[in-house]
Amino acid sequence: MSRPAGAAHPWSYLLGRGPAARPPGPPRFADTARRTLAETGVRGSRAAASAPLRPSRARGRAAEPDWAALRRHATAVRERALAGLERHLTEFEKRAEEAGVHGDTSHIKVEE
Repeated sequence: MSRPAGAAHPWSYLLGRGPAARPPGPPRFADTARRTLAETGVRGSRAAASAPLRPSRARGRAAEPDWAALRRHATAVRERALAGLERHLTEFEKRAEEAGVHGDTSHIKVEE
């Protein structure tokens, strides 16, 4: 799993940079989601799947005195994790190699 100095991290697409950051061709997720949700059947399926979750979410919001603060905290945690993603991935890769996991990930292709 080692890579030459200066080579892009195999997961650079997650970091939003490098040659895999925005490959030409496939549509963006938001465009695909907008088109898919415009289909009546998909909207009905989504509504049916999420309906059982609504009461639980409402109970959770009612139990939390400052829901907005909790959301701000969750946003900060996510941003901190993403800011350190390259470091986390590199550390994971190092520990995996130390544990005996070896392999070439260059063949892995991610479709958006």
